[in-house]
Amino acid sequence: HGFSSQIRLSDVSAAELPVVRRVLNAGATLQYVQHHEPRREGKSADPVDLYFVHGQLYKTIALISANAVRPATASMLPQPASVPALEGPPDGPLHGGSLNAAMQQIDKAPPRNMPRVQHSSKPESRQLTQGPLSQQEQEHLEALYEDQLLSALGLNPDIVGARLGVPGVEQAAEAAWNELQQTAKANPVLSELMKVSHKQQRKALESVYRSLRSGAENDFRKIMILDRVNTRIVEALPAMMLFPETGLIRYLIDELEIAAGPDDGHTPEDHRLIGRLRNFNDLMGGSNLSEVDDWLRLREALSNHGRDFPRIVSSY
Repeated sequence: HGFSSQIRLSDVSAAELPVVRRVLNAGATLQYVQHHEPRREGKSADPVDLYFVHGQLYKTIALISANAVRPATASMLPQPASVPALEGPPDGPLHGGSLNAAMQQIDKAPPRNMPRVQHSSKPESRQLTQGPLSQQEQEHLEALYEDQLLSALGLNPDIVGARLGVPGVEQAAEAAWNELQQTAKANPVLSELMKVSHKQQRKALESVYRSLRSGAENDFRKIMILDRVNTRIVEALPAMMLFPETGLIRYLIDELEIAAGPDDGHTPEDHRLIGRLRNFNDLMGGSNLSEVDDWLRLREALSNHGRDFPRIVSSY
């Protein structure tokens, strides 16, 4: 699985042990360090402080070190000639003796019985490295995330695909939405209602997104797919805002009528606006929302420059 070396904490000096522990802990979060589970069978027990280190950890450390600003150390600075060598003769070098000098013999440490990594044909219960997802797995996750995210808006992939999958429909539907936004600029009540509705929809979408991201359990392969689907839906949101399944137009009509109060406090412009919204709602009920021409008629129904159409009563 790419684990190329091993380290025992008992072999690390006390001064360097805190640094080594921090590196091992950081590597474990990236699944580049695995603690060896000791066996207690036989005469000699396995060491309990043995860790296997993945080769990728060294590459990561090298990349971090290459980009880090290193402060100057004593070895990089010019040394005065009068500074004596440490633990050596006064005229000796600071960091050791001659390369040709005879090496001092030291007693060899008794050999340790280093455990060998046993390769088992049984599958491991925990995957240490994440391989790429298969095409089938990617398509399954993408369909799952799309269905869950669209459900927050009252939609589903079949409805959205049947409409926005037709060339030109997404642009025509977005143009109708922009027409309604333009109308809202002249009506503060309508503008505020649209902001409230849009905020609620985004909040519902973000809530489902956070839930799905939490379920991915830091699996970056799944998170990348989730982010890609979420971005696609957010970008297409203006084209989907007027879909009848979102309930936006019905919500605007009801709230505008409530805002007038029991004293019928509508201005002539309010009456015309509510009439256009009712006509739009009726017209949408008899339209094929997979057709560009139908969206053009819907946009005209919302236009301030369009005529006030009579309410449409469907004959079927």
